[in-house]
Amino acid sequence: MMRAYTEEHLAIKERAKLAWSSVCFVRLWKSWIEMSSYPIESSFISTQTYNDMVITGHSLILSMKLYSKYFPSQPFHPSTFGSDSCERLFARFRGFCKGKASFCMLEMLDICGRIAKLDELRLKNVPDYSADAGQSY
Repeated sequence: MMRAYTEEHLAIKERAKLAWSSVCFVRLWKSWIEMSSYPIESSFISTQTYNDMVITGHSLILSMKLYSKYFPSQPFHPSTFGSDSCERLFARFRGFCKGKASFCMLEMLDICGRIAKLDELRLKNVPDYSADAGQSY
């Protein structure tokens, strides 16, 4: 699952295979333990870890579907979905407002437009790796 989320230049098919293999593995492992009459509490990962793996796999597959439908020309990088990207975005907000820590929604939308334009200009000079990785959206 970690590779599915963190490796930037994976083909979409490979990313889906990695995510879904993890989900299938933990589901089959749990079923095998239950059928073998072993105690789940001492013979399996925690319920929270199990649920996290299943939800993570489903969310990655659904994210891939949404990206292919709504952002077909954008590269798919699930590593940007975490809280770290939010921290970086808020740091960029503060850069536009001289260290201001609180924003209203209107200010955030205005600044997001500026940030998106800067990113668009910056990415025009970056080579496109999606064709090299065999990704199709």
